[in-house]
This record gives sequence, C-alpha cells and structure tokens, in this order.
Amino acid sequence: MALRYKSILETLSLLVDGGKTGMLVIYGRFDFKARIYLRAGCVFHAECGHQFGAHAIRSIAKRKAVMTLFVPDRGPDTVTRTRFSTDEVLYCFKQADRVWDILHKMISSYNAVFELAKGAQYDSVEQTHRIVLSALDGCRTVHQVIRDTTIAEMDVLHILFFIPEWA
Repeated sequence: MALRYKSILETLSLLVDGGKTGMLVIYGRFDFKARIYLRAGCVFHAECGHQFGAHAIRSIAKRKAVMTLFVPDRGPDTVTRTRFSTDEVLYCFKQADRVWDILHKMISSYNAVFELAKGAQYDSVEQTHRIVLSALDGCRTVHQVIRDTTIAEMDVLHILFFIPEWA
C-alpha cells in the first residue's frame, strides 16, 4: 500500500485560518517527525530534530508529510526566539509544494534506480552532493538512497533532478 502524502501547507492553512492554538505534529517517511506550534492562528515556534525556528521550518519543508496530528492547547517546553512570521512560513510551504510538483514529475517513483557513468568525477561538488552521488550505484532505489544517506528527500530529489550530463 502506497503512503498518501498530505500537503503541510493545506493542513497548516486550515489551522491558521481557524485561529487555532496548539501543536501540529508532522510525521513522514524515514522516521521523520517535527512540530509546529501555533497561538491564536499564528506560528510562533517550530522544532525539527535538533533545529528550531526558521531552520526547522526549512527542514520541515524539505520532507513530505505522511500524517499530521493537531493537539489543541499544547505548547513547547521551551521557546526559541522567532525570526519568521506566519505569512513567511506559509509562503515557504507554498514554494516547497511547487518544488515537490516539479521534482515528482521527473522522478515519479522512489523505486527508480540511478547509476553514474563509469569514471564520473564529482570531487569538486559540495559534500551533500558527493554523498548522494556516491550512493547512486545502479542497485539502490531512490528510497534506499534517501534512507541510507539520511539526507532530506527534497535535497536528494533535487540532486537527482540536476545530475550533470557528465554523470
């Protein structure tokens, strides 16, 4: 059975428009879990692993939500200084949805297998790219590459989308 993904933007927009207060828990593949906290329909805190605030929001946007759970009137244990507005958060998720649409048109299945051309040199690319490119051995599926490298889904798909012609 294929997992059905929900747009975080849609879920969060309903909570913001409804003026809700509480915690939105977001679950995804690869043991992903994050939290967004709202007060009277305004996002005031976010947590994703060891990241908080704007960094957490960007990390959440790079993952696909499989399931969300809203817990009313629940706040975080500690609050970090906020450097974003609710409108910026919604805009970030809107842009992420657009990127997901583009990436999934090119890579429609996580069962796809990629292999670099023999002798492909990618020493001069950044570390994240090197990790993903070295995992493209012609045996691993996209799903396995994401799981094995622990790199965010969107980042892996983005790297695959832009694999240079020499690869």
